[in-house]
Amino acid sequence: MNKVILIGRLTADPELRQTQSNISVVRFKIAVDKYVKDGEKQADFIECNAWRATADFIAKYNEAYNADQEPLNQFGASAYDCVYAIY
Repeated sequence: MNKVILIGRLTADPELRQTQSNISVVRFKIAVDKYVKDGEKQADFIECNAWRATADFIAKYNEAYNADQEPLNQFGASAYDCVYAIY
């Protein structure tokens, strides 16, 4: 089995659905930055699926945030200036 770890930003809120046999599945898309010639940044958009307990976790604890509406913490930094890895 191959394993891939991607670190990026959600482009929209994850979509949680149930199969006919009541198994959770979530679909989401992330934007992953890559650097090209002359240090220019581009983003790849990668569609992902997760199943069962992982799907429930992603749907419950992950949302896409609008940069214009980000709350600031007590230190003046964005509350969402952190990186999340989903396994």
